[in-house]
Amino acid sequence: MLAPVFEFFDKLIEQFSWRRLLFIVAIFFIFGVCIIIYESYTGHFRLSRLGETIDLLHKVQSLPVPIAKNAQGESVKILESVLQELEEFSTNSATAFDIHPTALKGMAAFTPWLFLIAVFLMASPTRNIQSVLGMLLLAIPFSLIGAYIPTFQYSWINYWVYPVVHCVLLVWFVLLWNKRKKP
Repeated sequence: MLAPVFEFFDKLIEQFSWRRLLFIVAIFFIFGVCIIIYESYTGHFRLSRLGETIDLLHKVQSLPVPIAKNAQGESVKILESVLQELEEFSTNSATAFDIHPTALKGMAAFTPWLFLIAVFLMASPTRNIQSVLGMLLLAIPFSLIGAYIPTFQYSWINYWVYPVVHCVLLVWFVLLWNKRKKP
């Protein structure tokens, strides 16, 4: 199951190319940015740490009386610290950065194009820069449109339906156009 991954890294070492190295660095960079954005908006890791701390405090409180009395002063300090951190988190002052919804919708609309460009660059033996520029020329206006379409009550329309549907329809249209042009 992991054989293709190991083969890829073996090729990176044995048959070194800057393209493979750049691809790996780009994947790790994209993964890191996604984790940072995910944590910034959901606070998943921070909230789970706070939840585990509260669970531990409850377990300390349920210890026998002599042990619990010794831990009372320390657990009160920890509980105050957790409550302060929870208040900071709930007021959004704890997030690292904030992305405006317009920019977020534009990035969501650009993401399928970025994926297509990456796939094209990996699949194409000759790096045809004109094709990549053509995809960017299509991606930029539709990303701007995606950024400024109204925000719907169901956010999945802005962040999933529009980006995927417009990209699929345009790729389908281009393929039909090319098929029509060829005899």
